[in-house]
Amino acid sequence: MLPSAERLARLRMEHWIGYTCAHQALAQLEALLSDEPGKLRPKNILIVGPSNNGKTMIAEKFHRAHPQRMSDDGEHEVIPVLMLQMPVETTANRLHTALQAKLGTPVGFYGRHDVHEALTLRLMRTVGARMLIIDEVHNLLGATARRQRELLNLLRFIGNDLRISIVCLGIRDAYLAIRSDDQLENRFHPLLLPLWEAGEEFARLLASFETVLPLPWNPHI
Repeated sequence: MLPSAERLARLRMEHWIGYTCAHQALAQLEALLSDEPGKLRPKNILIVGPSNNGKTMIAEKFHRAHPQRMSDDGEHEVIPVLMLQMPVETTANRLHTALQAKLGTPVGFYGRHDVHEALTLRLMRTVGARMLIIDEVHNLLGATARRQRELLNLLRFIGNDLRISIVCLGIRDAYLAIRSDDQLENRFHPLLLPLWEAGEEFARLLASFETVLPLPWNPHI
């Protein structure tokens, strides 16, 4: 019943449209976050799916459900879920820089690796980070084999040192990257978001799209 201009404005808004695999992924992420903190071997998840298949939207919805807040004593920010994108042409310092930027720390791309690492870990402890979500993790495949091993070791080190869960998102190449490290492969539970196929689930998805489209009301339909 709204004027066309308002309906068009609503059309440009982002909408969450849930479906079975998305709800299952969110449930697993919630279970991971609510698991007992500080475990010696925290569980991790690798969400794998084709491009534009909803991986980032699922992670963003989960991230929004656990926003940063002030600590009970009002002294500092608490960031239970830290989410970032794996940098292109990834190096250890670039990854630390991306993490520090998400933590609100002014940083540069240059500096000693050990200083970057110590600062990142200290900041993540300070904000009480309990989960690290890394999107586009397949970007690390653009690095040399030696650097890939260094980055995978870094992910394992962050998880072990902070005793937090790590969630990685990416295309099939991301799974191949994680599988290249035996220790990481054993700790990452793969969660597949398959391509859509014609069927009842796909019909429900299309019906969900229809409910959020601001179509004009026609009393004759």
